[in-house]
Amino acid sequence: PRKPTTAELARAQVPEWLRSLRPEEGFADVSGVSDGAVFVGIEDLETSLGEVAGDLERAEIPEWLQELRPTGAPRPEGMTLEQFITQATETEGGPLSGMKGLLQPEAVVDIPPDYEPVVRYDLPAIVLERGRLWQTLLEQPRSAQRKMARRRIRPGVGEVLGRWVVALALLVVGLWTLLGYPVPAEVPIGPSSGVQAFKDTLEKLEPGSRVLVAVEYGPAETPEMASIAEPLLAHLAARDVDVDWVSTLPEGEGIIYNLQRNPAWDADWQIPGYLPGTTTGIASYLTLHQELEAKYAVLIVLAARSDHLRWWIEQNTVGPRFPVLVGVSNAVGSLMIPYLEIENLKGALVGMQDGASYLALRSGGTLEGHSAQRRQLNALVGVQWVSALLLIGGTVWTLMLRKKGTG
Repeated sequence: PRKPTTAELARAQVPEWLRSLRPEEGFADVSGVSDGAVFVGIEDLETSLGEVAGDLERAEIPEWLQELRPTGAPRPEGMTLEQFITQATETEGGPLSGMKGLLQPEAVVDIPPDYEPVVRYDLPAIVLERGRLWQTLLEQPRSAQRKMARRRIRPGVGEVLGRWVVALALLVVGLWTLLGYPVPAEVPIGPSSGVQAFKDTLEKLEPGSRVLVAVEYGPAETPEMASIAEPLLAHLAARDVDVDWVSTLPEGEGIIYNLQRNPAWDADWQIPGYLPGTTTGIASYLTLHQELEAKYAVLIVLAARSDHLRWWIEQNTVGPRFPVLVGVSNAVGSLMIPYLEIENLKGALVGMQDGASYLALRSGGTLEGHSAQRRQLNALVGVQWVSALLLIGGTVWTLMLRKKGTG
């Protein structure tokens, strides 16, 4: 067949994009094939190549390419595709022998619509049941909301009455003592060894010596920590020492300015303020003042958070090793037990009770003239006693009910 001309293509209404695929002029000069020839099959290609065979040289096929030559025979008539693939896989021959990295596409294309795979091993019934359950759950629409009925168990009359009794007992005992009403007995004031050591360390300070106080508590802990901070202010002012106040908490600087309103505050006391960087800020500050000639005579940490207390003690232990005094809340008191054996820890105040003992120790052994601290201490101890009695009574009542029910 010959190549159609441009006029013939136009008359046949051939699209423009198809006309652009027409061989350009001079194709015969380059390929050696006549301009009117059109390749329509392998036979035409072989005939055209045979005409120019004299101008070609036989190529040498390398060995690695020879290894990739397919050596298998086509599928015999009467053999199914599955049998043919199985035979080709189990034997060294087959249609893909020598072809590396290829997959047989006919295994997917020629699968009949009624094909069912055969499982070699029987699955347990429970596995199939779970699979169907998961399939059912996944097929449900995401917006479907399944209602679950839950029965709300309401407490009985006895339980409600017991709760009211406990709440009223604690409320009455706490308010009774805080409002200044008489109590059966005053709480005895007996300073512990940590309180006595705290006071003795401050008494040894010379006038004009330098002290560092770290305020590590926030507004929520201020009422409890005030029982320690206020007597400490008065004691430091009485010893006529220079004090630097710092904090690693952003709100700690505001707490320091509130303490500044105390009448015992000395106008010459310095407020370096906020130390950013937590442990890094503490280490930098302590190292800087260790190199100065005027070192701190003592480091006092007022903390209601265990991690901040740990930062100051550890950084001071590995650094300048200033003598340390600690004042902490009741919540942190049990966590500072590992630090009681540190050599440079000279004394500790834990909670409101030690704050009251420290104040009484500086006031001649009594809290006369400090009615607010006395009421707070009585309320604290009274609530603790009532709580202990309620726990014991509740335990006995529960055991009696169980014994009666099992009998």
